[in-house]
Amino acid sequence: RIVTAPVSTTDLVGLKAEVTFVKRLLDKVGVRADMEHIGEYKNASDLLTRTKMSEAHRAALNRLLDDLDGVWVNEMAHARGVTPDRVRQWIAHGPYVSVDAKADGLIDGVAYADELDSLVRNETGRFGRNIGGRQLASRRYYPRRWGSLPRVAVICAEGTIMDRQDREEFLVGDVMGAGTIRDALRQARHDRHVKAIVLRVNSGGGSVFASDEIWREVSRTVGHKPITVSFADEAASGGYYIACAADSIFALPGTITGSIGIISGKLDMSGLYDKIGFDKEVLTRGRYADLLGTTRSFDDQERAIIKDQMARAYQRFVNLVAEGRKLSADSVNAIGQGRVWSGTAARDMGLVDRFTDLHGAIEASARMAGVKPGEQVEVELLPKTRWALFDRPLASLLTQGAFTSGLTSILEWLDRGNADDFVYEMPFSLTVH
Repeated sequence: RIVTAPVSTTDLVGLKAEVTFVKRLLDKVGVRADMEHIGEYKNASDLLTRTKMSEAHRAALNRLLDDLDGVWVNEMAHARGVTPDRVRQWIAHGPYVSVDAKADGLIDGVAYADELDSLVRNETGRFGRNIGGRQLASRRYYPRRWGSLPRVAVICAEGTIMDRQDREEFLVGDVMGAGTIRDALRQARHDRHVKAIVLRVNSGGGSVFASDEIWREVSRTVGHKPITVSFADEAASGGYYIACAADSIFALPGTITGSIGIISGKLDMSGLYDKIGFDKEVLTRGRYADLLGTTRSFDDQERAIIKDQMARAYQRFVNLVAEGRKLSADSVNAIGQGRVWSGTAARDMGLVDRFTDLHGAIEASARMAGVKPGEQVEVELLPKTRWALFDRPLASLLTQGAFTSGLTSILEWLDRGNADDFVYEMPFSLTVH
């Protein structure tokens, strides 16, 4: 049952994608983003270098919205027991006040919070007590058996992929530290009580080299223990890179997937320095010692080097996906080029195996490890140092998804002086309101 307060609205208004470009702002302060990308649809750097979407960017985003809209409408129709056309009528109506929402079938009741107890009692004939997700999750369940249960390790890999340890950083937010995830994978692989591993990925990408470190540990695990990947809201660019070697990849129809491509570049701050009276003199030893200097753009030879390195990194990405997913490199390149897909399209293209949620991935992993249907398993959440079970609300732990935009990730990456570290970064983040 869905119940809302008497003075409330149900904003069932559809999906909107909004992309922010800051080139004119950078122009005003005298900063030039000197960026390169591999992949026609790899548009993350466009946020800094353009004032509107390219045709490729627009086409990819429209395709993604069409897919997500179809998934959203069909799932809602199924859940509410109506036709998809009826859901589209609701959307076309616009925001509903609570009384109208009940009359039209969007919700089942209108009540104040203090009336919920009696509603539940009338519905079920009995009522115990109110508990929240945190309380429910804190309960411990003991198996009716002797000895330890077979264990499935769930490794939570969330946020922008960078080096070192998991952390939070200004602008970026949650950071997936390659060191943290690598150590968790090793711990699970060497623990004899862990029979299978689920890597829960929710990331729009990040550092090429950090992504490659995690991929290496996943590939080392394959063949030792079953390792599956469960995608949450997004697993794009570096988020997909770290997953492609696993035994199986599971997603949901609305999971943002793919973005096989690469960007790199730097900010030329010379105009800003001139405006604010900031003077620099640079002395070097070595032709390319000032390659990443902020007082100028790349020259032709430097740009050629950057492009060559990016091309090699992109080809490695393509080859690893082809090898892991049993596809040809040409087919991966065709569906790559930085394009972002829905989970539905990704499954059709072979980038994911099937649709299931985290619980389904845990069950599938247990079956792969020889656990019989109906046999209990223990779930161990890793890495323990960062993730405390149900430190967050129940809904957000398993479906966390409102991440920072691609723009802030790129700006933070450039600000950290990491322009020498190429980026597998998703072109944008999509937030559903």
